[in-house]
Amino acid sequence: MENLSYKNIRLNLEEINQKKTFLKSLPRSLNVTLTSRCNLGCRMCPVYRKKWELPEKTYDDIISILPYLKCTTWQGGEAFLYPRFGDLLEEIHSKYPYIEQTMYTNALLIDDEWLRRLSGSPKIFFISLDAPEKNLYEKIQRGGTFKEFQERLEKIVSFRDRSPHKVEIYINAVIMRSNYRFVEDFVSFGKKYSVDKIEFSPVIGPPTPENIFNPIDEEALKFLKGAFSEIIESGREAGIEIFSRLPFDDDLICDKNPNENTTGELFCTLPWTFMFILAGGKVIPHGSCKKVVGNVTHQTIREIWNSPSMIEYREKLIANDIRELCGARLNWMELI
Repeated sequence: MENLSYKNIRLNLEEINQKKTFLKSLPRSLNVTLTSRCNLGCRMCPVYRKKWELPEKTYDDIISILPYLKCTTWQGGEAFLYPRFGDLLEEIHSKYPYIEQTMYTNALLIDDEWLRRLSGSPKIFFISLDAPEKNLYEKIQRGGTFKEFQERLEKIVSFRDRSPHKVEIYINAVIMRSNYRFVEDFVSFGKKYSVDKIEFSPVIGPPTPENIFNPIDEEALKFLKGAFSEIIESGREAGIEIFSRLPFDDDLICDKNPNENTTGELFCTLPWTFMFILAGGKVIPHGSCKKVVGNVTHQTIREIWNSPSMIEYREKLIANDIRELCGARLNWMELI
């Protein structure tokens, strides 16, 4: 029997090429906020402050579309605190081992038992690290210890190195007043553990003592701009991909990779391929999208996929009328 994921991808590509706006194909990629529970209280994170657990009916809805997916992303809070995360992994590993799974995590809960349960398919571990040294790590990522973080990361590195599947380790660093002068140290840390990628994101939200991006702290921004050419070169030499979401370009429409999720005619194809369920149930096509297209608390994934708002995204992208819908300067956390 034909793999439904491959069949869905082919149909989806046809519909993109034909510029269809009401789709028979389903999402290829699904990003889901499973829970707002977290074992840390990071000083800049708004997610854990909003109580959220994926509704059971949405869990069942996700199970129903797994056969059609190519990629999934699981996040929180801390994804490993979602009570049914083990069930979800087992469902994928036993029936759909081809699905590429990304999981955002602070890594502190990943022990040998979890690694055993994670062994059934390709993985990307997107690990939160906001300081590559003990004192600052424990100041920012409150409730964690740097020693334990290093021990867990070593386990994940060992898991990657012996896995029969492709496993990658990414570091996600949120840049703020406390840590911006240490950005170059992230590359040294990444080299030590042979990570595959480091992504730098700005702290978001209203003005706070930590927020150097709202309003812009010109001195901090000048420092970061000066540091990044060296960071990129150091990363290249270490074999580490460096990706920055920091607001260096005021005219940037979207910070997605310009070589991905695009065609010769369409600036972006994400509303044809991707869906992102936020804490609280709101849904957007992707993390840089400004407009909410539905809510899983009262709609199914299939209903949202061809909702009037999702169709509007596709229509406006076809018309190249994107300024009101796309925004590199918007972080999805601001929509929660």
